[in-house]
Amino acid sequence: MNIKPIVVLIAVVVIAVSPAIAQDASYSIDIPTILSDTLGYDFARYIGPLMNRVRYHWHMMIPEEARRGEKGKVVVIFTIVGNGAIQNLRVVVSSKVEELDRAATAAIKASDPFAPLPADFKGAHIDIELDFLYNIKSKN
Repeated sequence: MNIKPIVVLIAVVVIAVSPAIAQDASYSIDIPTILSDTLGYDFARYIGPLMNRVRYHWHMMIPEEARRGEKGKVVVIFTIVGNGAIQNLRVVVSSKVEELDRAATAAIKASDPFAPLPADFKGAHIDIELDFLYNIKSKN
């Protein structure tokens, strides 16, 4: 019995479906807001990979409630220190659905640590605000 075609078929299906799930507009994270003083540093190149990492983990954790159409917005704030570690993660706006809130915070925790803060940045930390949207269109 030759199982190679089955393995190839499974791989093709996973590769074809994964981008569709990742691009699902029903679940999005708004552009992050840096709440702390950037001291003039442009964090654009740092934020891109950070967001990709959070989105990856979050899409794997989106709860069944959201997949069935539950709507909600979760706003979290957290601190990234020099070595990329996360501190002070907290929900500041709850969706009022525990599973949605939990998935948002779990995505941040699963992404810990991020890359170290850029060496050119002279600050000790940055504070980030992220809005996780379930079945709600982003304004951005």
